[in-house]
Amino acid sequence: MNTNRNGYRPDHVSVSQLNLYLMCPLKYRFVHIEKLPRPFKSAELALGTAFHAAIQWWHKHRRNGSAPEAGDAARILAADLHAQAVEAISFVSGQTLENLSDLGRKLIEVY
Repeated sequence: MNTNRNGYRPDHVSVSQLNLYLMCPLKYRFVHIEKLPRPFKSAELALGTAFHAAIQWWHKHRRNGSAPEAGDAARILAADLHAQAVEAISFVSGQTLENLSDLGRKLIEVY
């Protein structure tokens, strides 16, 4: 398997990598070849990551026979968001971590 100095494997390309390359080849290079760190995390990415973690937790507990409630998953989401806030999160005007947590709670309830 051929890899460059950054561990980049050109023989393995995911669908998301292809989409990124088609949208912006330079960003693809920065992210997947040069592996440059991101200067900040968008609020949307933070929410998506926290939502995924909460839903994954919920499904794991259901698979093990328990019946977690939406409020429990919402607390997992809020805790994950606060943990991510250790890094810089870029909010749009008027948006806060609490607003994001409320939106996440609503998404969990709908799910």
